[in-house]
Amino acid sequence: MNELLSLNEYLDILCAESGAWICIYDLSGLLSSEQTALEASHIYHSSDFCRAAKSTARGFRACLRCKTLSNSRAKAGKAPFDGLCVFGLYELALPLCDGEKVLAVIYVGGMTRSRGESEERLRRMCAACGADTDTLMSLLPPERGADIKKSAYGLAKAAESYLRLLMHRYDIVPHTGGVHFLTREMTLYANENFRGKVGLASVAARFSYSEKYAGRVFKRETGMSFARYVNEKRLEEAEKQLRESDKSILEIALDCGFENVTYFNRLFKRKHGIPPGKYR
Repeated sequence: MNELLSLNEYLDILCAESGAWICIYDLSGLLSSEQTALEASHIYHSSDFCRAAKSTARGFRACLRCKTLSNSRAKAGKAPFDGLCVFGLYELALPLCDGEKVLAVIYVGGMTRSRGESEERLRRMCAACGADTDTLMSLLPPERGADIKKSAYGLAKAAESYLRLLMHRYDIVPHTGGVHFLTREMTLYANENFRGKVGLASVAARFSYSEKYAGRVFKRETGMSFARYVNEKRLEEAEKQLRESDKSILEIALDCGFENVTYFNRLFKRKHGIPPGKYR
């Protein structure tokens, strides 16, 4: 039996040929197998445009709210829908269902339907959240026009069909309890977004669990609280920058997600027994 491309490889090809972004929001652990595991670029929007949009705390929160609402709509409606994100990019969502259960949501985006409508929304959002308008304007993708929905839907259906093919070929089934899936997704999200404001409440809401339940599950499976895990990721990045860069301690602390240098110094010294300046 010939080996199939992994899901990540297949999505890479679709994106390269179309110029679109394709991300899959996993609700059932379908992306936990070797054949379906995805890199961060196909789980979260991590393009230059999205990084610039989420570079401020308000921009990050606005993006998170937008995606949380989209995920809730997909789970409730179980039908495809499309529109503009808060920063003006076009996106289509296609729920992948097994009967009445939504297993995943496939997002196709990173495009503009009309340059004018995207620029108008982008200006309003930048004024509200403090993101750099000129930078984001320069990163807007080319206009696709009226056929954008047909194109995006075709890409989403191609991704869905290939994921179903992998499920059938390799007997991939959803997790029944969802515990392993939840911890995995929270970990991936923290790894990708630790430089921003990553709180347990917002992450739990993203995956449609209560804060208390998500925190309990995460600690049971990792042996630490979610807040501690995020801070460990921040400290790891800070250690790397201390070794490899000439940035000031303050610059490193802020770049790694710490809101003030005093808190960073305290956590760093607690872990290493010496302050950041001596570690360097």
